Amino acid sequence: MRAKSTVAATLGLLAIGASACGVPLSNGAQPVGAPLPAALNLPGASSTSTTPTTTQPPTKPNPKDQVVIYLVNVAGQLVGVRRTWYTTIVPSTALQLLALGPSATEKNLAPTDLPTRALDVRVTKSGIAQVDLSPTFGSRFGPDLYLPLAQVTYTLMQNFPKVKGVNFYLTGSGGNLLYNYTPEATTTSTPVTTKTYHSLLAPPPAPSSGHSSTNSKPK
Repeated sequence: MRAKSTVAATLGLLAIGASACGVPLSNGAQPVGAPLPAALNLPGASSTSTTPTTTQPPTKPNPKDQVVIYLVNVAGQLVGVRRTWYTTIVPSTALQLLALGPSATEKNLAPTDLPTRALDVRVTKSGIAQVDLSPTFGSRFGPDLYLPLAQVTYTLMQNFPKVKGVNFYLTGSGGNLLYNYTPEATTTSTPVTTKTYHSLLAPPPAPSSGHSSTNSKPK
């Protein structure tokens, strides 16, 4: 039976782990592990560019409030982009940031096509995230279907070590139907993981002149 509890936005911190390192990044986005840029102008977030009122302000955003979301570039590939937030980031918060899509400066990335229902994510004790899809997803095929699922899967698993896999459910009058759709145009009864969508990652950025690159696609 699926867990009924909803992950609240005030749950404890699950920091970004080492598994987020080495992902391909869009132009203008900071590499994972590099100093953070100023916060995006998102609802509920304060800008790091404003003058702090405290006498001893922090020199950088609290690392507990960082997340890497996975957007889609013009080639239909997943690209990791860093976001900052000023409340504790939990799975539902990460998906809300994902749903906002690219910033105004990330012109090479496509808007996120994420169903509103997916924002209500639940994580079971065994580490399986349960995500509901709107009924309209039942009429989708190909990239229109599996790319949003890949974005959610990577955003959850690369940021929250507790999440070991994701189950997607198609909601409708007949109840909930397990709908784990893969790039091979098949569905699977087992939870999908980053390995399921690994082929969709954009290649790592080319090394700068005179420097070698150790970036590789995360497994």
